[in-house]
Amino acid sequence: PTHPSKLYLSIISVWSATTRDLLHNQAVLYFGNMVKDFRLELNTPTSGIYIFPCEVTGNVVVVTDEAKSYDAIRVTLRGYADASWTENETETDSNGESRTVSRSYHSHEDYINHVIVLWNQEQVPNGVLNPGHYIFPFRFEVLPGRLPSSFEGNVGHIRYEVEGRISTRLFHFDKTVLGIIQVVDRVDINVPALMSPVEYEDEKT
Repeated sequence: PTHPSKLYLSIISVWSATTRDLLHNQAVLYFGNMVKDFRLELNTPTSGIYIFPCEVTGNVVVVTDEAKSYDAIRVTLRGYADASWTENETETDSNGESRTVSRSYHSHEDYINHVIVLWNQEQVPNGVLNPGHYIFPFRFEVLPGRLPSSFEGNVGHIRYEVEGRISTRLFHFDKTVLGIIQVVDRVDINVPALMSPVEYEDEKT
């Protein structure tokens, strides 16, 4: 007869192997070869520049040769500014001695963040995207407003980007594709406030 401890170990080994196979199969369903092709197609203006107010349109293309379980397919239009710089400052300690320290600063500001859900798992049976070639058109309408133009500098930038994203619920394993667009905001300079001379002076100690 089999010793109880050996039987127990055999059961544990079988259970572990079965659990491992199930987790592996789930991982393959979610992660293995997620998509064959995933790209963003933007209908960029002839000039290559978007002028507010405008529309940002295009397609998110997904090609898969296997049935996969996804959470959703989304496209996001976002605009933001980031600035980072370092300054040397003089400090005086409790003994009256001065020293120079370096401090880093960072600032972030969001201008626009619009999201369109192109597909979600509730739209199909079992939440599975079947093999095929899918084209998901999208359209963002950017209304006139005081949105700053695109800018790239030594200490900061203003960027507008379109992001396509395929997301899954398991471990939040997402696949993304990103497109950067150049934006210009028209400004009417024929107004008295902009035609008048301006002088500004600042000093930092």
